Amino acid sequence: MRGRSWLRLTTTMILMVVLAGSITVLAIYNAQGNDPVVAVAGDQEDAWVTVQNKVLGSASDFKEDRHLLYLSTRRISYCAYKGCSVAGFTAGSGVKLLALCFAAGSAMTNVNLWSLSARRNPHRASSDLWYYVRAGAVEGWVNEVYLTPASRGGLGLRHCDPSLTR
Repeated sequence: MRGRSWLRLTTTMILMVVLAGSITVLAIYNAQGNDPVVAVAGDQEDAWVTVQNKVLGSASDFKEDRHLLYLSTRRISYCAYKGCSVAGFTAGSGVKLLALCFAAGSAMTNVNLWSLSARRNPHRASSDLWYYVRAGAVEGWVNEVYLTPASRGGLGLRHCDPSLTR
C-alpha cells in the first residue's frame, strides 16, 4: 500500500513539472513580437538608438517601466539583480544612446508572461540581440526590446568583438 502512495505522488509531481514547463514554453512562444527584425551585420561604425523603456501587461497596456533602463556588463537578463549593472547610468524613454556594435545574448521580452492577453498586444517584442552602447563616458549592453522599433535589427552595425565583455 505504501508503495502505491509513493508511486502516485511521484507520478503527480512529474505531471505537474511537465505541465509547468509546457505553460512556460507556450508563454515564451506567445510573447514573440509580431514581425521580429533579423539582425544583419554590416560595416556601420555606429548608430543612434532611442530608448523605449516600456513594458506591456495586457492586450492594450503599454506603459513606461517603473524601473529605469540600466546598462549591463554582461548580455544576460536581470543583470541588476546579479551585480552586473553599469554604475552611473539609468534612463527613461526618449534618451538617445550611441550603439557601437551588436551581439547575441540572453533572450528578453517586454511582455508580462503571466498575462495571456498580452500576446495580442501589437507592441510586444522579444529578442536575444544586444547592443554595446555609449552614453557619455559610460558604456555597456542593452537588449533591443527596450529600444524603439526603428532602433532594432542590428542597424547595419558590425558584430562586437567576442572578447568584449565591457
